[in-house]
Amino acid sequence: MSIPVQSDVSSVMETPNVAALISFEDLHAILEQVWASYLHSGDELVPLAAAPAVEQISASVSVSGAFMGHVVFATSASAATQIAAILMDLPPQEVSEDDVADCVGEMANVLGGNLKSLLPGPSVLSLPIVMSSNGGNAMRWPDATVALESELTWHGEPISVTVWAQIDPDL
Repeated sequence: MSIPVQSDVSSVMETPNVAALISFEDLHAILEQVWASYLHSGDELVPLAAAPAVEQISASVSVSGAFMGHVVFATSASAATQIAAILMDLPPQEVSEDDVADCVGEMANVLGGNLKSLLPGPSVLSLPIVMSSNGGNAMRWPDATVALESELTWHGEPISVTVWAQIDPDL
């Protein structure tokens, strides 16, 4: 599986400090590895043309230490159910809301841990926080800005990974 790399500003947002640490290509390589390892999926992740307004399940983990920020994994409720079914080896109709929350939180944790390994240390990762919203990313941090974002589709469903970097109050 290979994610096509786009240089379109609408799908790639990097702040200078994070861009020096994690490239868009690094983020896509991590996504490919996690998708292949955890979801046993050879199905391609492809760039998202436009984010549809659908129920979304999001999970975030915070990184604290030399780098301060957050990693958010978000996807449609349908894709979240598919992910939970694969991770739990259950038919999709047997997946509960708690299963979905646990698995989306685990995806945020795994992606966050992989991204943390590229950031300056020492640092620690928080436990995931999971929430549901009706379209759009409901997670916001007033002291942080989007540093890197990838919006893709999998099985025709939207997924995204966003890295938020804490704004240095001294700047």
